[in-house]
Formats: sequence, C-alpha cells, structure tokens
Amino acid sequence: MEHRIVNAFQAAASASIPLTKRPKQQHQDRWYYSQRVQEYDHQVNQARKLNRRHNTQTTRDLLRAAIRTAREGKKEIKTEKWLQWCTNKNSHTKLSDLRRQVRTGAGQRVAFPRTHPDPEGEAQRLITTTYADRASSQQLSPETLAILNEQQAEQEALILQACEENRPTDTNFTLKELERTLRPRPDTATGADKIFYSMIRQTGPAAHDEILRNMNTSYTAGRLPSKWKEATISPIPKPKDPGKTRPILLLSCLGKTAEMILNRLQWASGPLQAIYAYTHGL
Repeated sequence: MEHRIVNAFQAAASASIPLTKRPKQQHQDRWYYSQRVQEYDHQVNQARKLNRRHNTQTTRDLLRAAIRTAREGKKEIKTEKWLQWCTNKNSHTKLSDLRRQVRTGAGQRVAFPRTHPDPEGEAQRLITTTYADRASSQQLSPETLAILNEQQAEQEALILQACEENRPTDTNFTLKELERTLRPRPDTATGADKIFYSMIRQTGPAAHDEILRNMNTSYTAGRLPSKWKEATISPIPKPKDPGKTRPILLLSCLGKTAEMILNRLQWASGPLQAIYAYTHGL
C-alpha cells in the first residue's frame, strides 16, 4: 500500500514540477555590485519611467543627467573595487587563483571544483567502516554486554505482554489527528522517496484518507512499511572540525509524519523519571 502512495506523489510531482535544472545566473556587474550601484540603477529607472510618462524636454534632460551621474559613479566604484582587488595580490598568490579571479572579473563562468573526487564512494566507505564501528555494540565494555544479554529475554517478554494487553490507545488514528500533525512547518531534506512535508499537506482529502489508512494498517499490524525504513545517510563536516564528519539520516517525511501523530502514546505512557530535559508541558 505504501508503494501506491509514493508512486502517486512522484507521478504528481513529475507532472507539475519541471525536471530541468535552471542554470546559475551570472551577472556581468556582480564583481563590483553594491548598495550604491543599486541606488544609481534605481535613479535611472525612475527617470526613465518619468520620461516615458510625460516625454518633455525637462524629463529628457533629467534622464540624461541621471544616466551621466550613474556612469560616473559606477566608474568610481569599479576603480575602487579594482584597486582593492589588486592590493590583495602579492608574490605569494597562486597563479591558479589569480587566473580564476581574473576570469570571474571578466564575466566568464568558473566551474566549482568538487569537494571530493568520489563523494559516493567516500560516503559508502565512511558508512561501512567509521560509522558502523562507532555505533556497534562491540564498543561497550564486557560487563555492559553481559548485562544487556541477560536483560534481553526479559525485555522481549515484557514487549510481548504489552502487545497482548488491551489499551485505550489501541484505536485507529482519526483525520483530525492527521490534520493537526500536518500543520504548516518548514520543509526539510527528504528521504529516498523525495516527498516533502508541503507535498503531503497540500494534497486533497482523498490522499489524506489513503495516508491515514496506511498509517492505521501499519499501527494495527505493528509493522513499519519498508519505504519508511529506508534512510539516506550523508556525511557532513563538523562545524568546529571540518576534517571530521558526522552522519545525518534523511528519513521519509511520511514516516516522520506517522511518528509525530503518536502523541497519544506519549500521553498514555507519561514522562519517564530518567528523562528530565525538554519535558516542559508533558
């Protein structure tokens, strides 16, 4: 059932969102553009609109004066920017950097180098080696591993017993709960299905009924759909130590929506004594 929902979202996105990539716009005056240049352009545009509306000798003279002032002002700004750029160059400047900056100033587009020659291979290596070893239970002490192995059977028995008991929360989710969960929120990075929060929120009642039916089926069966468990792991540099990376998991927004709708379970379980931070209002 979850495959049908994902395919419907992807088909709607392909039909309404163009798949072409818009090229990066390179402005010719970007190397000296500033607030002063913007003000000169604004004065010329205002004089041009005034002359187009009235077209008298006075408005024409005003337009010529505005254009002349803008040219002289931009010439001074270009000179200042050029001298400022030249003062940063010395005998230690690399020729490759100098050539790239000259091409940028001339209006030629410069291709940005890739951060890594093989980003996908590097990400796969970090996931299978560094991150997997860091999160492995083998990093724990032998005493801790022995305690976990002793408690595993008891924990599984408690989980099975809790699943067999009838609880007030063992009822289907309602459309009101789903609508409360889909309140406006900023879009985040999507998972493997490429579905945003805004796409889920802006679908019609029929799609919301289908999503709610899928969530109730998963909740009753006690099993997550396979699409909700797919995660895209991306290594990103640490802010204080860019040489090291940390993994981030990009999960499906449908799965995260189902997770946010589980507020009734937080109400039923209540706050835990071991968790004391970020519990205001619980």
